[in-house]
Amino acid sequence: MMDYGSWGAQVAKRARESIEREDFGYGLSPGLKAIEETIGRLLPGKLYILAGMSSSGKSALARMMMESACRDAIAQRLGHGYISSLEMTGAEYATRHIAEVLGIPADKIEHGDVNRGEVEAIERAVAKMSGINIVVDARPRMTIDNIRSGALKVRNTKGLAIMATDHLLLMAGQ
Repeated sequence: MMDYGSWGAQVAKRARESIEREDFGYGLSPGLKAIEETIGRLLPGKLYILAGMSSSGKSALARMMMESACRDAIAQRLGHGYISSLEMTGAEYATRHIAEVLGIPADKIEHGDVNRGEVEAIERAVAKMSGINIVVDARPRMTIDNIRSGALKVRNTKGLAIMATDHLLLMAGQ
């Protein structure tokens, strides 16, 4: 617990840091101008929930926001991103990223229905992906304790800048 003045001192310190960092605002950019104009930058200690109908693009939006925030975290030397994925494998995340970047349908990549030029483009995209510090934890039937331990492992070994859980409704009970 802290007294009111100490909390105020934290706010003042954060404000000072934000003007001293001319190239960054405080927090991490979600990468999409409309989102940043609506909710601002992604702030430490805040919980953001994306909700919507099934197949409405929540996972794709969360992935894009995480990629952007992790690029920002690299520039600020804040650590890695951690995704606990209860819905997709790490390979599916990577495939969706590559498909989006290259404009090749994801199912075409997944089924190996690609030509030599597309394979070379995929390899170049993978080389660029290596610079995005995101750890995807896709263990089956994860509980809140599994997610917490995974996030702590990333924090303790690589530094943790941001984390996401995709898809809360699929979380296993204790």
